[in-house]
Amino acid sequence: MPRPGAYPVRLVLQACVLALGLTQPAAAAPDPQIIDLRKKIEALDTALNGGASLQVPNVDLVDKVGLTHVTKPEMFPALGAAYDWTATGNVLPEVERLDLRLALAMLAQTYGAKDNFDVIQAQGGDMDALSIRKGVVTLPDLHKLLENNKFSSDLSPGGVTLKTPVIIWTDATLRLRPREILQLSRPDGAFIVVFGKIEINGATVRSVGPQSVNSKDFVPFVTVTGGGSAHVANATFEDLGFGGEPKYSGFSIARNPLLPTTGEIHIENSVFDRVVSLAVNASRGATILGNKFHDTRGSSLIVSQSSDARILGNIFSGEAPTNGIRVLSGSARGVIRGNLLLNGERTGIAIRNASDQVLVENNIVWSRGGGGITLTKTNCGLIQNNLVMDNKQKGIEIRTGLGNVVINNKIYKNRSAALFVSAQPHGALTVMRNNRLVGNQSGLATAEGEFVELEGNDFSRQFPRFLDGELSSHTRHIAQNMRGAERVVMTSFGPSDAPLNPFMCPER
Repeated sequence: MPRPGAYPVRLVLQACVLALGLTQPAAAAPDPQIIDLRKKIEALDTALNGGASLQVPNVDLVDKVGLTHVTKPEMFPALGAAYDWTATGNVLPEVERLDLRLALAMLAQTYGAKDNFDVIQAQGGDMDALSIRKGVVTLPDLHKLLENNKFSSDLSPGGVTLKTPVIIWTDATLRLRPREILQLSRPDGAFIVVFGKIEINGATVRSVGPQSVNSKDFVPFVTVTGGGSAHVANATFEDLGFGGEPKYSGFSIARNPLLPTTGEIHIENSVFDRVVSLAVNASRGATILGNKFHDTRGSSLIVSQSSDARILGNIFSGEAPTNGIRVLSGSARGVIRGNLLLNGERTGIAIRNASDQVLVENNIVWSRGGGGITLTKTNCGLIQNNLVMDNKQKGIEIRTGLGNVVINNKIYKNRSAALFVSAQPHGALTVMRNNRLVGNQSGLATAEGEFVELEGNDFSRQFPRFLDGELSSHTRHIAQNMRGAERVVMTSFGPSDAPLNPFMCPER
């Protein structure tokens, strides 16, 4: 029997666990799996910032550093999707001079007039654009048509420098072929607006020249609008885009949802270097596959009002002032799979505002200036099998949503809560199962989190604390069940029964 006032060491240690949320001291040893993952990601990051690797296919880069077990490229559709790059039809190009303000006005009917003034000012008083009404136009064709219509353009090594706006109408196609280079002159106010089709296979589109003396903010861009379509593969986009809205963000799809479309949106295996954003708006079933986004000047990829989008196997690297992937404004049933988001500010993947039934899986979000993955005002999201590591804020955050599920994720060494649930509607149930939490600032935190179902989550190496926020006083329930063998539903008042009528999601 211990002497009065003495307690066995086991009980003292258990008291520390319950009070501080700490596991046994041996768990504090470095985790070999995390060390190995970090080395592999850092090697990929170094290669991408070296420049040459921007031209290597993503699947090869990821395989070389040994991260395919996370991103699962076998779940992507085959690269090099079949597409007829040679179809011409029998229609000769039909062109005319046209006031560019007509095209801008049509775009403004759907996306507002913001930044239009900068585009107009950049023209220096000449409002004429080359308007292509019909036919398939290649880059050599474009140069001849400009000359024939008394527009200025320069031949450059491998391509053409465009010095005037070009409008591609519904029955026309602009086709750029391998190794061609289309340069858009910034001081001359050049840009391209597409109401028909644009096909880019292995070509480069870039902005060149100093800022316009008439409009210092203007930077050339390519915008697909109306019912236009884009099929892009193995292309490079450099230094494009300006302004505060997606329509002029570099390469943008700004469709009018009320118009019939000329084809699909498919953007594959291309490089977006120093653009503001790739933006996709009002485009059902768009595919963004295997691309690289490097040193972007805005949110790297924006998808809004676009249901059934597939964002697969893309790599985001270098400097970026804000989110890597934004899925916004009712972009339901999106699939965000196998992407790598390395560095950059703010949250890596942000899903917002009724973008319901989204699937976020097998992504790597590493060393962001913000958090990893966030769902806000979104229902029935499934976040699974992701690696979220070394980010400066939260790992995975659910805010103001019903029916969201977070399962089988690895959430390591983030500087805030690994899992965070907040601002939930009354009675909302959030499900979190089989996640592994290691070394985050805290494991699970809530602020108006309502009901959080926990099962199979591994807290055994979670330091310095298990629970935080309104759950912080209930640490003992995790300390006694650190690998989640027993299902528990947590509320701010402690364990509880799940709500009797949970929100029912459609079948995935």
